[in-house]
Amino acid sequence: MQLPIHKGLNFEEYINKNYDELKRILKTKTTRINALIISNPIYNMKDFNPLIPNNQYYVIPNMNVTQNINFNFRYPFTNFIEKNIPDLPVINPNPKIEFGNIIYTPSLNWNIIPLGAILLNLINPSGKIQFKIWKSYDKAITFDIIINGERFCVKSDEDPFIVKERNRIDLFIQDKEVFIYVNKKRINIRKFI
Repeated sequence: MQLPIHKGLNFEEYINKNYDELKRILKTKTTRINALIISNPIYNMKDFNPLIPNNQYYVIPNMNVTQNINFNFRYPFTNFIEKNIPDLPVINPNPKIEFGNIIYTPSLNWNIIPLGAILLNLINPSGKIQFKIWKSYDKAITFDIIINGERFCVKSDEDPFIVKERNRIDLFIQDKEVFIYVNKKRINIRKFI
């Protein structure tokens, strides 16, 4: 789904307001559509930089699909990963979930990156497990996590990443509390979804 091209569109706000409703529509209206991909191009040709993503993409998985996508499938505008993010079984209402050793190498200083840019976009083939880092429209770092369709989002006002170096991210979720470590140092976050 391509959003109308409008310079003032806040893509993050659009996703925040519509994610649950679009997920519900997919689940209740169809079993044949695996995921809805929402896109929003960022047209900034004056200050174009090939290191900055020019498109915003967000995948909303269908939690009621009859046939999953092939395990080798890769969504557009996702970052390359050596192995796919696996589907994680959620057995009880308060599972402990761990994503370890996610590598992120920023190529630019945080201040140069435009608002709304999705900088790391990891999605497993079913779309049910996702991890994104984007620069929020309020200039914070947003860590956006989807696990079996349930969305967790936290923000940090500090930039914990070292430019042009491999940064290791470890993520833990327990009882809906999110803990994020960058290079083994816990960062201060605030939950907003």
